Formats: sequence, C-alpha cells, structure tokens
Amino acid sequence: MAGNLEFIKSASGTSVSSLSVTDCFSADYDVYFISITDLKQASGGTLISYRYLDSSNTPITSAVYDKAALVVRSGSAFGQSRSTNQTYGLDLNAYAHTGTQGIGNSIYIINPYDSASYSFALAQTAHYESGAFAGYKAIGVMKSAQQCNGIEFSSSSANFDNITVNVYGVK
Repeated sequence: MAGNLEFIKSASGTSVSSLSVTDCFSADYDVYFISITDLKQASGGTLISYRYLDSSNTPITSAVYDKAALVVRSGSAFGQSRSTNQTYGLDLNAYAHTGTQGIGNSIYIINPYDSASYSFALAQTAHYESGAFAGYKAIGVMKSAQQCNGIEFSSSSANFDNITVNVYGVK
C-alpha cells in the first residue's frame, strides 16, 4: 500500500466523546491513510473505536464489523483479541497521555466508497502503557457492501482532551 499520499481532510476536537470526519471518502481513491495525532485523554485504559459514515454521513451502527488485534507490550505479556458481528470497527489502544508521552495511530482503509465491496482496515498503534511501551496491530472488515463517505472515532470511556485526524488518499 505504499504510494504517494494526497491530503484530503483534517478534523480536530477538544473535550469531545467522538469526532466525525465527513465526506472524506470518494471515488477518487481505493485506499486511504488516516493518521490520528495530538491524542490526549484524561483517564487511562481507554479504547478508540470507529464507525463508518454512510452516504448521508450517518454512523453505520449495525453489527457488521469483524476485527482482530495483537498487543505487543515491552513490560508484560503479549495479548490478542478477536470479535465478530460488532457495532464498532477496530479498537485502537489509547492510554492516558500527558506531558511528553504520546501516541501514534495509523490506519489504512480499503474500499470504503465502493458500494459493491466490503471495507477493510489495517491499523498500527504505538503507545505508552503502565510504565512501558507497547505496539498494537489490528485488522478489520465491515461485512456490508455499501458506500461510506466518512468515519467517526469515539472513546469507550472518557472524552478526548484533544484529538486530530488527518485523512489522505493513497495514489
């Protein structure tokens, strides 16, 4: 999926429980790269999930998301998870980050605008968790062939103190 990135859209929020990036997917690209930066939350152990937005920019909330993930921790045992028929897409790890601690989330989205194909996601996260660094890799699919115009990110238990999402088309 390497290629040139073409900036499409950015969205950011402060003290919000979710953030939508509307009308960022189109017929111009099959693959998108999403970078989540400036992510800070007040409490730890929170997961970030996403839902696709349909052609009217409404979240797709039906149980059509399957996902699997591997967490590689430097200070403790590895972990993994799998689930099917969920109402949210990938769970990205996001722990409390203040000061110099940070987090990086990178997501590739494949075929979101193609109404004849399932939409796929590949994600990677690097974060600081319980005094140690951790990496996270995940895959997901939305098992419903429909046109998606955007994406919404939400927190499982706490507001985002800050969040910035940048969407790029991959050529």
